[in-house]
Amino acid sequence: MKKQIRTRIDLMKNTFMGHYQNFKDKNFIPSSGLVYWIAAVIISLEVARDYGGIILPVWLGRLTIFLGCILGAFLIKMIAVWLIILIVRLFTDRNKIDELIAIVGMMIVIVGCVSYFSFKLERSIVAIMSVTVGSILLIYFKCLWSLVVGKRVTPFNKYTVALGTIVILIGISFLNSEGYEDTYIKTYLKLDKVRNNLSESEKQNFERAISNGRYTVLSTEYNTQGAPLVSGTVNLKGYAQNKGVVGYIKKKYQGYDLDKVPLRGKVWYPKEGSHYPTLFIAHGNHDYKEQSYLGYEYLGKYLARFGYVVVSIDQNSCNLLTNENDARAILLLENIKQIKKYNETKDNPLFGKINMSQLAIAGHSRGGEAVSVAYLLNSEGVNPNNGKTRLNYGFNIRSIIAIAPTVDQYKLASKSVQLEDVNYMVLHGANDQDVYQFSGLKQYKNIRFTGKGDYLKTALYCAGCNHGQFNSRWGTYDQSGLFSKVLNVKNFVSERQQQRIAEVFIKIFLDCTLKNDRTNKRLLEDCGAFLEYLPETLYIQSYQESDFITLCNFEEDISLESGTMEGVTIEVSGGDIWTEGIYPSEVPRSNTAMYLQWSHNRGPTVTVLTPDIDLTGRTLQVDLMDLREDFKEDEVYIQEVKVGLEDIEGNRAEVHLKDYASLYPAFLVRLNKLQYLLDQVEYKHQFQTVSIPAEAFQTKHALSLGYDIDLTHIQKIMFTFYGESGKVAIDEIGY
Repeated sequence: MKKQIRTRIDLMKNTFMGHYQNFKDKNFIPSSGLVYWIAAVIISLEVARDYGGIILPVWLGRLTIFLGCILGAFLIKMIAVWLIILIVRLFTDRNKIDELIAIVGMMIVIVGCVSYFSFKLERSIVAIMSVTVGSILLIYFKCLWSLVVGKRVTPFNKYTVALGTIVILIGISFLNSEGYEDTYIKTYLKLDKVRNNLSESEKQNFERAISNGRYTVLSTEYNTQGAPLVSGTVNLKGYAQNKGVVGYIKKKYQGYDLDKVPLRGKVWYPKEGSHYPTLFIAHGNHDYKEQSYLGYEYLGKYLARFGYVVVSIDQNSCNLLTNENDARAILLLENIKQIKKYNETKDNPLFGKINMSQLAIAGHSRGGEAVSVAYLLNSEGVNPNNGKTRLNYGFNIRSIIAIAPTVDQYKLASKSVQLEDVNYMVLHGANDQDVYQFSGLKQYKNIRFTGKGDYLKTALYCAGCNHGQFNSRWGTYDQSGLFSKVLNVKNFVSERQQQRIAEVFIKIFLDCTLKNDRTNKRLLEDCGAFLEYLPETLYIQSYQESDFITLCNFEEDISLESGTMEGVTIEVSGGDIWTEGIYPSEVPRSNTAMYLQWSHNRGPTVTVLTPDIDLTGRTLQVDLMDLREDFKEDEVYIQEVKVGLEDIEGNRAEVHLKDYASLYPAFLVRLNKLQYLLDQVEYKHQFQTVSIPAEAFQTKHALSLGYDIDLTHIQKIMFTFYGESGKVAIDEIGY
């Protein structure tokens, strides 16, 4: 019986293999070389596109690199075939080996392309897509080669080539499209019940602050060539090195090495008057052939109209390097030193224009991390990583601005940069396709106040904003190369809108921290009241001032019931889970928060029991984050929360949180087109700071639960969460 079954299986196998061989002989000719070289040409084109510009002229550089890659592919093929023949001996023939190499080569290309821009897609989906696309292309090219070269004009080849050509044209059209629009932004805005409650005087003050600056704007540039202002150089070799072939070509292209980096930049300043507060801007890592420092002209001209000097610094010498953010910081400080010389030199157009006691530094991308490093090094006598390197800066830098910054690329003794008593702002876009996570929040948390001065820190997270559009030279696509077309860009706000966001928030931040004009400070903590003046999108803010008194920040110990301030305890009723942790865990943060989860209408109440505190004239403040990820856009709702106070006599009052801020659900972000096709989404969570004036609990809008509450003797603060189910994080409870 077993023998009969085995015989039948062998017969079926031989029959199938015979039909397959007949089908193969009828339709195909050997095409392994074609497939291999298609893969080689795709890779060569990509490499040439990325690195061709390091040789001038650009067309010659790209042609040279392309031909070099093709030659390399030829040598790799020859070596690979020789090695395989050596290994397998005579067990198979040369054509089969070539076919194997071709298939493996094409699959590597496809898997690499799909995986590189998969952005949170499940690995199984990436694998299936890669194998499917690779297999389709392999069959298509084999049929095309056999039809055109081998004259195998069979129905299978004709229909496969015709259908495959249509599919490829559709694919090319898909890749060259901008992609798909998001709907969650408009959906959330419709749910947002917060109303503009600015007074007429507040509106007038804000309009004056952001519109029609009264100064005439002039500009000048400086560089080592002296056109129009001559500058010096700085030695950065103690901080970074140009390495390898790319480093050698970069040196040849730029005409200098890191021991003689030119101080170069552009300055925008008011024609009238003198002694203006000044902002220095450092760009980040980008194509070093692009003059990235000119990409902030929109911001320079805008601020100069309102009485600021703006200096944008060329940092291309630091691009294509690794572990170089201290070099970027030193280059920034040396440029400040150079500008200081111009400010002190008669007959210089910048003479007397700058108030050196009112300085701010801003950075974008790696530059956004470098400005924090620069602030740290500015106050040091020696380099913390090398005590033999003397530093002598000591500029009066009062404020730091980070735009879509990296974090922790520079560390001291493996520790993150910790700063004290400095004003700090960080801006980030939810659709950033380069720095995917809101990394700057970690630095935001690492800014600490001692209570000895008047400082603030603020963080802004914007839906629909990407990485590059903050710089007019970087463009829409945050990744370069042939396969950047997989990225979705149709869901962005426009470049002008994104830059308008930067203009308005940076300007108000500088007014508050350099000019001590806090008329419009409310924008930095509650921009929901200013939405009619801002581009239409979603904004989430974190905010804290140096006079903030912390009741609970969940950093003190592992006890769930203890607060941060002495004598503060926590109670939780209702809910299913109450714990502490870093949420969400995939975002690089260094702070711990309370985590709450509930179902079956068991919404929890968090009660903070405090010593007798006086909230008269103060503002209750808390950071909240909605952590739900089990919803669709058409079924989303704003988490309902009530905030309550109880005084020493047991009198209570509550207010609705929605009257003061919107606790948005997670942003439903899709960074590439594949996520739309596969209905995949990344849930982006951020903390929203809610500020409620204590007097709000005594107004007619408060939900009184007893007699008039006594704000001078508050002993309980309550947060009650509603809904059938939910997940939230809570942090930084204080006043």
